Amino acid sequence: MTDLTGSALDHRLTVWRDLTEVGILESDASGRLRFTYHEAVWDRPECAVSVRLPVRRAPYGDRDALPCFENLLPESDLRTVLAQSAHRSPNDVVGLLGVIGGECAGALTLWPEGFGPPDPPAYAPCTRATLERLFGGRAVSEAPTASGPLPQRLARQSMSGVQAKIVLRREPTVGDRDVTYRLPVNGAPGNVICKRDRLHYPGLVANEIASMSLMERAGVPTAPRTVNALHEAVYETARFDRLSQPDGRIRRLHAEDGCQLTGFVSINKYADPSGPTFQMLSAALNRYSGDAATDRERLLRWALANIVIGNRDAHAKNVSLLYDAQDTRRLAPAYDVVCTLAYPELDRTLPLALGGTRQVDAFNAHTPVVIAREFGLTAGLVREVLDDVVACMAGALDDVLQAVATQTGDQVTCDTLHRIVAVEAEALRTRCLD
Repeated sequence: MTDLTGSALDHRLTVWRDLTEVGILESDASGRLRFTYHEAVWDRPECAVSVRLPVRRAPYGDRDALPCFENLLPESDLRTVLAQSAHRSPNDVVGLLGVIGGECAGALTLWPEGFGPPDPPAYAPCTRATLERLFGGRAVSEAPTASGPLPQRLARQSMSGVQAKIVLRREPTVGDRDVTYRLPVNGAPGNVICKRDRLHYPGLVANEIASMSLMERAGVPTAPRTVNALHEAVYETARFDRLSQPDGRIRRLHAEDGCQLTGFVSINKYADPSGPTFQMLSAALNRYSGDAATDRERLLRWALANIVIGNRDAHAKNVSLLYDAQDTRRLAPAYDVVCTLAYPELDRTLPLALGGTRQVDAFNAHTPVVIAREFGLTAGLVREVLDDVVACMAGALDDVLQAVATQTGDQVTCDTLHRIVAVEAEALRTRCLD
């Protein structure tokens, strides 16, 4: 395997959409980006890296290119640790993507000139000990450090977000019998994402499985999830942006998150003080979705279900537009849903204003009218969806949490979620419908 973590890297990368090289990403000494499509794809609009960057001959400057590519990187402390490990600035988008941009969310991969996606892709064995080593030690909940093992560099993986994630290849993709895992090497594609439990936030595995299951019961399509078969402290979710091929390969499907769709960098994923809003996200669905009316209603259902679940971290990067195998764009299944109210030290305000406020306590009978304007829906439909979300989740609460407690053995977390969801469901109904 060729080492791509050293001197071969510079500030000029080739950009691929799945297996097609589509352009060049560059940055100047101050870190400003420029993206240029290759002449070979000028007449191929399906090679666009973003709905906001359609194929054209002229280069795109920093203002246009930055939201597309910066949002491929991890965020916050995790980006800082990766930057220290790679001897890069956390703001060096091209430099960091040159180190870890071989396997990203969606179909884009980035490579130093002269390199590209491995053909054929390579995989290494993965065991329980492998996961413990990659996540930073035998205690899987320990945090990675710049001096410890960094799986993002080892496998050239860049998953956005603030939490450490490992991409693996799981076979078979469904079922619990004879499951095997392999670690993608040097940017090879994987089909599941794994996240660990965390010391400061106990019960995250049960929390996310339960929250995702409740979101599904609310009528929102969700990514499949389970406890990782190798380690009980690792949460696993299937990648909806990966498609298994008859020849055994994994095809990358393109996807763009809410910040990419609305032109914001990741630090602005919360609406306060300035960032994406539900009105902006709804406008993006109107413009880019293959079924905008259905997707706007699903977005509303997602927003309301997050309130009932007690998820106060449902920001713009947790919404995505997914391109299917025919390149039709639809709102992606829900992902990264957690009841944050289970951890009292976390912020209780809404990350995106809903109904003109970020305070759930400020909701009232007029709130559905304001929400209707934000989503381009009727107030009657908003009330109907709200009532349905509350009824579905309240009705499913006992069954879902009993199943998750059996699956994970974490009755304490499930009991906590039961109390929170029951209170939030009744409060939302009382404020907005009674």
